[in-house]
Amino acid sequence: MTDTIAISQHEAVGWIEIDREQKANALNLDSLKALDQAIEVYRNDESVRCIVITGKGGKAFCAGADIAYYVDIEPLQALAFMQYAQTVLAKLEELPKPVIAAVNGYALGGGMELSLACDIRIASENAIFGLPEVNLGLFPGWGGTQRLPRAVGLSVAKTMILTGSRISASKAEQIGLVAGVVPPSELRAHAAGIARQLADKSPTSLMLAKQAINRAYDTDLRTGQQLEAVQLALVYSGRDAQEGINAFMENRKPQYTGA
Repeated sequence: MTDTIAISQHEAVGWIEIDREQKANALNLDSLKALDQAIEVYRNDESVRCIVITGKGGKAFCAGADIAYYVDIEPLQALAFMQYAQTVLAKLEELPKPVIAAVNGYALGGGMELSLACDIRIASENAIFGLPEVNLGLFPGWGGTQRLPRAVGLSVAKTMILTGSRISASKAEQIGLVAGVVPPSELRAHAAGIARQLADKSPTSLMLAKQAINRAYDTDLRTGQQLEAVQLALVYSGRDAQEGINAFMENRKPQYTGA
């Protein structure tokens, strides 16, 4: 797409690769805009049913915001940049398609926040996670103070955010931040395998299940259950549900169309 964000499609899986290897795949305003464009491309492409985000090379998934952008920045410029970054990550989180973060190497600051906006996170054994902004006299501003507590709980999140400490891939798996850890050489294939598995599902059921999870997460159980029931009723109104049931009864693989 640009010289900072590369996109490619393999069957029904769309890939987004941050291509700023010389900057540890850190994101500046231009690369954020390119990421925004890539998200919109895949949102509107019905042939893409799952998305994988990763970083170029083996050292970094994304080292966060490019610090050079913050030199002599005015407060209102900082506010605009933060709000735009939050908007881009919210678009990613709210995509009607599942998004996998294949974390290869460092996921720091905005890079970790980018991974938190994805539905599924898997990591290579050399991955390192952290929100080190406090070490620069700052704190996370791309949603990290909100999404990390929801992912791992208040105590762990506060420890990471307030100390700026980093954790290994194995520790990230222990606390539930990532769903799995694999050798670096196997990460892309592992991510592709999960993505293909998701791409074989009904796009409608995945979309509505994702919405039910995201929208009900901060509500009480009863309200969440009501939303779940409504979303499932919407699934039943489409043809994919009947196709799935018929395929099961006929002992064959379902052919989902998203209808």
